Amino acid sequence: MVGPRGTQPAIGFRADLDALPITEETDAEYASLNPGLMHACGHDGHAAGLLALARRLVAGPTLSEPALLVFQQAEEGHPSGAPRVLRGLPGYLLPPEFIGFHLWPELPAGVIGLRSGALFTSVAGVTIHVSGSTGRVHGTTFGKDAVDGLAIGHEIYTALSSMWSGRHPTDYQPVSLNIGRFEAGDEPNRVPTQCLMRGTLRALSWAEQDRAFEMIRETAAQIEGSRDARVHASFESGIRPPVRNAAASVSRVRAACGHLGIDCRVYPEHPVGVSDDFGWYLDDSKGVLFFLGCAAMGGSPDLHTPTFDFDESVLLNYVDVAAELARNPM
Repeated sequence: MVGPRGTQPAIGFRADLDALPITEETDAEYASLNPGLMHACGHDGHAAGLLALARRLVAGPTLSEPALLVFQQAEEGHPSGAPRVLRGLPGYLLPPEFIGFHLWPELPAGVIGLRSGALFTSVAGVTIHVSGSTGRVHGTTFGKDAVDGLAIGHEIYTALSSMWSGRHPTDYQPVSLNIGRFEAGDEPNRVPTQCLMRGTLRALSWAEQDRAFEMIRETAAQIEGSRDARVHASFESGIRPPVRNAAASVSRVRAACGHLGIDCRVYPEHPVGVSDDFGWYLDDSKGVLFFLGCAAMGGSPDLHTPTFDFDESVLLNYVDVAAELARNPM
């Protein structure tokens, strides 16, 4: 906490700081010393930016209202670190607004990109289990009395695929479903009785996710009712939350950039089909997660690659904007 004590913080800033299971190939003097671990998603930059912000705020002038600075572990993992932070945070320390940022090599260095509304998707697990009745294809009935779990599974898969096309949600189609595992049968001469499908569902809001769950349940029930089989659909919600930026917070960041002369753009044009647990902070508070461009001249390696690196001078733009927001809270 930075600023006067004894009152609720007026604003919160969060930086994630975990690494990824990737062996670094940058040959930088600050490269990871641990084989199989590196900061390939810029989290070291996020933490460094928040530390620099703390130093700026402590140096003065004194804030009129306190600011909460959160250094969060385990953004990449499941379960992630954000729910643990929020569970351990007393209600009187929960600020009405949270600010986060992410280094982004698809934007020019130092440029800030942000959009109102949906930014990142939620992630949920989907499991569908089909149970039919088996029979041998070389028996007296040639398997005609069997209920083919594979065929029923394919029917369900086809029905679900027709509901949501594409792999990434958009403003016009706020849900996507990917079935990445499809298993049926264990003997070549037996009609498969069991079929198992597992996948991930992404949505731009909790409401859209719940609506998609219900549509999957209804589809499973309809096909179960038309076939002599049992179909069960289950879900693992909350693997990742949606990230939805509050319009008021977006306006505040844009105003700060205008005051500071920092290039600020509407970016991305559409929601991005990735996830970040920063969305948990926005369940009970307003806020924004914005992008900070770190692309070097000639291009930069992508996030989550062994050669990812960035020019840390771009972090000064984050510090300037964040300090402006802290000194002028909502």
